[in-house]
Amino acid sequence: MGRRITGAVLTGAIALAFATPVMPAAAAEPAPRVVVVLAPYLQLSDIDPDVAPAIHRLAEQGAVGNINLRNRSRIAAGPPPLQGALVFSSGSWAAADRLAPQPHDVDEYYEGGSASDAYERMTGEDATGYDVVFLGLPRTVRLNDGAEALAIRLGALGQAIRDAGGSTAAIGNSDAGFEVRGVWRNRPAAAVAMDESGRVVLGSVSTALLRNDSDSPFGFATDLEAFAAEHERVRVALDEAGGPSLIVLDAGDPHRAQEVAIDVSPGVAEVHRLAAVRTLDAIVALAADALPPGGTLMVVPQVLAETPGAVTGLGPMIVYGEGWSGYLSSSSTHRRGLVTNLDVPATVLAALGVERPVEMLGNAMVSDGVRKPLVQRVVTLADANATAIAVDTAKPVVVNGFIAVTTLLLLGCTLVLLRARRWQRRDMCLWSSIGRRLLLLVLAVPPASLLMFVIDRLPSTAAEAYLAFFAALGVVFVAGLALEFLGPRVPIVFLSMLAVTVIIIDQVMGAPLSFTSFLGYSPLLAARYYGLGNEGAAILFGAAVTGFALLLDEYRTARWARLAGRWGLPAFAAVVTVVAAAPVLGANVAVAAWAVAGFAALWAIHNRVRFDWKLVVSALLVTVLLIAAFSAIDLRAGAESRSHLARAWESLSKGGVSELWLIIARKAETNIRVLMHTNWSYVLVAVLAFLGFMRWRPQGDFAAVLSENPAFSAGMTACLIGGAVAYVTEDSGIVIPALAMVYVGVAIVHLMLSRLPRAAGGEAGDAEEC
Repeated sequence: MGRRITGAVLTGAIALAFATPVMPAAAAEPAPRVVVVLAPYLQLSDIDPDVAPAIHRLAEQGAVGNINLRNRSRIAAGPPPLQGALVFSSGSWAAADRLAPQPHDVDEYYEGGSASDAYERMTGEDATGYDVVFLGLPRTVRLNDGAEALAIRLGALGQAIRDAGGSTAAIGNSDAGFEVRGVWRNRPAAAVAMDESGRVVLGSVSTALLRNDSDSPFGFATDLEAFAAEHERVRVALDEAGGPSLIVLDAGDPHRAQEVAIDVSPGVAEVHRLAAVRTLDAIVALAADALPPGGTLMVVPQVLAETPGAVTGLGPMIVYGEGWSGYLSSSSTHRRGLVTNLDVPATVLAALGVERPVEMLGNAMVSDGVRKPLVQRVVTLADANATAIAVDTAKPVVVNGFIAVTTLLLLGCTLVLLRARRWQRRDMCLWSSIGRRLLLLVLAVPPASLLMFVIDRLPSTAAEAYLAFFAALGVVFVAGLALEFLGPRVPIVFLSMLAVTVIIIDQVMGAPLSFTSFLGYSPLLAARYYGLGNEGAAILFGAAVTGFALLLDEYRTARWARLAGRWGLPAFAAVVTVVAAAPVLGANVAVAAWAVAGFAALWAIHNRVRFDWKLVVSALLVTVLLIAAFSAIDLRAGAESRSHLARAWESLSKGGVSELWLIIARKAETNIRVLMHTNWSYVLVAVLAFLGFMRWRPQGDFAAVLSENPAFSAGMTACLIGGAVAYVTEDSGIVIPALAMVYVGVAIVHLMLSRLPRAAGGEAGDAEEC
């Protein structure tokens, strides 16, 4: 019957997949031109009519959102403005080389000759017919090749436009300060607009765009008249050339103001910053006035100001043009008002009607068209950013504290189990009682990390986040303690099933509670922005297996428990797996592999079904069918609502086996890196070794607890199997068995402590409870 239920669930999922109507994106004429204005260090507070009237007007009429500018490359240590530009250029987490030469106009002096001569000498390519060349391309390509398990194509954005018959241009200079060998050059506009050979057809990034100004940082500033003249020349040339076109503008002054801030007083630094924002605003106004009908204008920071010792948050982004209004979002985030740096090049190409290269990891942005005053939208974005920063600021303390307390508590309780029979009964009862209750506190942490947002939906400071978390933790913990009189299993069942219920409801409701959390993903980490991350999936699986198994043990004499173990378990497993893996819910498709493996083991062992190759093949078949159903659902959805599952299939269809290998290599590389750097690893190795050995060769109190709780014994094996499969199928997979085994480890020790006073009285002697 369990197989019939599972088959019915799968049949329904597949039928739903193919019955889902195709939602094509609304047809829109491609924009003739996209203008990207680089706005490094821009703040939401700058979107003010008194500070930057042109930027304010564009935001009011267009779409706004927070953008995550984090670079996940482990070698990302180059000049931040250029590094951010290379991310836009490649659509991947590219890194800049600090020693690589910057872009130059072809006629600029460089190493005894022109930059054109130097470029041909360095690359072997001809610079004839181009205005700007990136002299540091060979060195930068070498840095990125093989540094990550990614196919990083520098210049992919510009190359795609060139291949579509269009042209690109770059205007602006962010040079700042002096060193022994010359000026500290920084010219990110060209890095965004260049093709794969490091060439830009039109524009200028030279010092001819600067003017001397003794009151400005480093004694010079952007010459707005020269900038406007170059922009007009480029605009006319692009109009004559025809085809899709991209212009990248760099105001220059914002970067210089940021660089000089450390050398001047705070008051002077703020004066410089505001003056730089005014320069940026003037260039935005210039771009908006010259925008052709149907064109798109994007104001986007490629880097944010960082404060030492503080968490860097999100930056503001604006898209202006026909069809853009309200809040920005993308299928990378599935969050209103949130987009990523990788979405920028994908949005440029989508606006121009140019096909996106398979190596680009981002997705095109869309806007929801909501009619809200700009001030309300800005407040909403500011609140979301403040919450993300607040939770991420407190997260290391909470997570590391949780790991440390759990580890020390398990060790302490183990010591009690080993020594308690030598103590007086009063002491044994006292310490076993303390240990049991502290273990319940551990199990209260996961649901509290989500329920805290019911108490305070948007904590704006770390202190508020701590307060909401500990308030929720206290409520959940007391509720668990109140159930102790019903027996030792009941509080564990309650706390486990509470975590399962909260996670499922949250995902069905669109995951409002898991926007950011202590034991989940964060939009600031750039690993996941929606659905259920590995941490949440591990908690869901571990809590579901432990809670359901102990529920069966608690009521194993009831008739319904036998039916639940046979029929209810597959249905419950299907709900948990679908919520975690379905693209419209948790969107963590790999759960379909390891959750099915774990639940299949639990069902087979509990129902005394032979554990053989037929069971393994059946589990594999269920996994394949689930992934097929989820893939069909995702691929049939509109492009603006697809998850990364559909994007992976699209990449495979374009990139073939090589793209599949990159996906596998990226997961493996991330897995190894996380294994070597996470605190969970040390705990997990010891716990898995102990539980694995004791599961197959049980003895003493451990064996007695397993004998008294046969369903939980099966659940222990299920978590071990599911965790092992998760480790090889997920990136950062070590977190999954670690969190899942927390439930198993806490539960077994709690049950052993609960049994201790009774067992200490002897089998035929004093069985008095404490």
